[in-house]
Amino acid sequence: MIIKSIRHSRRNVPLLLLVMLAVLLLPTSGLTAESEEPAVEAPPVRNPMETKGLDPKLARILRNYYRKTFSSLEKWEQMQSATFEGVLHLPEGQARFTAHKKKPNLYKVVLRNSQGTRIVMGYDGEAAWQLNLDPEHRQPVAMPAAEAQNFIRDAPFGGHLLDPLLAGKKIEQGGIIQVDGRNCYELLVTMPDGERIRYAIDIIDYVERQQVTLNHVNGLEERNIYSDFREIDGMRFPFASRMESAGKEMHRVEMLEIRMNAGLIQSMFQPTSETHSVQPEQQAIEPKLPALSLENPPPTVPFGSTRFGESIFQAPESPEHSGELAIPLK
Repeated sequence: MIIKSIRHSRRNVPLLLLVMLAVLLLPTSGLTAESEEPAVEAPPVRNPMETKGLDPKLARILRNYYRKTFSSLEKWEQMQSATFEGVLHLPEGQARFTAHKKKPNLYKVVLRNSQGTRIVMGYDGEAAWQLNLDPEHRQPVAMPAAEAQNFIRDAPFGGHLLDPLLAGKKIEQGGIIQVDGRNCYELLVTMPDGERIRYAIDIIDYVERQQVTLNHVNGLEERNIYSDFREIDGMRFPFASRMESAGKEMHRVEMLEIRMNAGLIQSMFQPTSETHSVQPEQQAIEPKLPALSLENPPPTVPFGSTRFGESIFQAPESPEHSGELAIPLK
């Protein structure tokens, strides 16, 4: 749902493209059959649903999960982005959110309360950032390291059960566990950097009933339980979820709409996309929130990992509230 480090090198221009450009720039009249270079074959496209070499029972579970969740490899390849609209239910109140995801791992969430206050978090494939839309603080800043670790982990489009043969990645099958009275296969994913994520896959319909992750801000384990599954353009999504931690329910998510391939572009995930996004007429009605900075971070960060309700709701009813925004995104 790349974790330890939030900086990534940009991809190099594909070798095939460079070869094609070189050929186009060469004077063709001087080429002979003997001087022609052999054709360069495109590198094979990695199949993110390939299970060859895995334990047969684990491979069967994953294949059924892929089929029920993504329909087919062809359908998965057609899906490039998704936009999610929903409501986050907290002890302090409700907040609307819009979340965008684009392959392979671009991610952006905008959270709004009833007073119009907006908090934005994003990952542009290289760095995680956040923006508190306070009239006096309208510049995006780098997300604190632990917060970024949570956010980047959840950024990949499609989740971490895809690419089971990725170098350094390991998926193991556990026992049978129950989630809301339903029997599920427990699958443990260990990422190349050591991040561990536990999934519960329904033994009947093979949907993802639960995901368990570690909150790197407060060190607590968090259980995200999913329900109300619906098919959108060939992909299956949960339209309801709840997050539990330390034996308490922290919040619920109600999905209102999911739009696939909505024309998202890469630049909208960069921090510059939110610079000066507050209009003058909005400034008068927006309550001031603590400035977000790496040098002097607020005692409670917005959302994503810990006590985010206190930042968008000015009078929280539950001072012990702490949790991660568990939007059930693929």
